[in-house]
Amino acid sequence: MLIDPATLLVFAGAALVLNLTPGPDMLYTLARASAGGLRAGVASAIGNFAGTLVQTAAIAVGLGALLAQSATAFTALRWAGAAYLIFVGLRMLLARTPAAADPSRPPAPRRTLARVAIEAFLIHTLNPKVVVFFLAFLPQFMDPARGSATAQMILLGLWFAAQASLVLVVLSAIAGRARRALGSRERLGVWLKRAGGAVFVGLGARLAASP
Repeated sequence: MLIDPATLLVFAGAALVLNLTPGPDMLYTLARASAGGLRAGVASAIGNFAGTLVQTAAIAVGLGALLAQSATAFTALRWAGAAYLIFVGLRMLLARTPAAADPSRPPAPRRTLARVAIEAFLIHTLNPKVVVFFLAFLPQFMDPARGSATAQMILLGLWFAAQASLVLVVLSAIAGRARRALGSRERLGVWLKRAGGAVFVGLGARLAASP
């Protein structure tokens, strides 16, 4: 086996702690699930999964190391990610959503779910700190004696992506239930969305200001 079972078990436990740590991906998924239900949360989880795969592939071919070593490349991606987080936050703050908390409205159309997945993908992919974190985190669980380091990194990345997506789906289900329970409180739903938008603007500003 490329990865020792005991090592994989330790990796899964460490990854789970990270999966449960609040960040832009989790906050975005919870915001969408609270507004659009489980389907929107699952769409966000799919976008996050795809973003993790892209970043794992980039690290496997060496682009991640280049990003970590190049201040210019890191800064450019950091600013792009910050701008997108602020854009998403402002759109949530300024959007007119009088029916956001209405449980009787029909499910979000396919186009809306696709947009949620794309936004989740961009939020994850445009965060350079995730790439740098993977560069520091994944190699700790790799053993050169077991074969290709690239194959091991891809396998660990796939596991991390799948586990993170599962966590996001479970959290989306919880948020969806809370949405139905509070669905009749329209003003509360609007304020929750605005609060989520403010959080994203803050996260974008923090990413832009970070060294």
